[in-house]
Amino acid sequence: PPGCRWNISQNVGRTENIPLPGITGCITPGGEHFGPHKGRSILGYEKLLLSGIPADKLLLGTESEVQLSDLAGNAMVMPVVSAAILAVLCLPAYARKLAEDAKFSLASLASHEAGGGARGGAATFSEGQRVELRCGERWEPANIADVNEDGTYDVALAAGAA
Repeated sequence: PPGCRWNISQNVGRTENIPLPGITGCITPGGEHFGPHKGRSILGYEKLLLSGIPADKLLLGTESEVQLSDLAGNAMVMPVVSAAILAVLCLPAYARKLAEDAKFSLASLASHEAGGGARGGAATFSEGQRVELRCGERWEPANIADVNEDGTYDVALAAGAA
């Protein structure tokens, strides 16, 4: 079928068969990919397209088929690149937080963001803890005044809050 390709540079047990339209497996530098619907090897330009690179928008010069294939094989999709960049940007803040609080972990942050926290839903607070209280469309600084036996809280707006 159109869109199907076989990686003939890999052992049959190491290659994937993804029959879903719009999804392709890994294209490796120097990999030999065969398009059975075309009866020939996939060209470097086509490998770029399969990698999600808009090859028609690139200012390509006299690159050879091997160079285009290598370029496609070294490509990384935007979600992977974005996640790597985000991790690098967050690392200094994570290191600072870890230096401030030895018990801090990303797991505790994830559970706080997923279901807890001042804006999330069910969370555990303690008396005197600073929180944010939603007042209409605004969030106002507040403090937990009392923790009730039924799991609810008495909250007092912080001084100066509207």
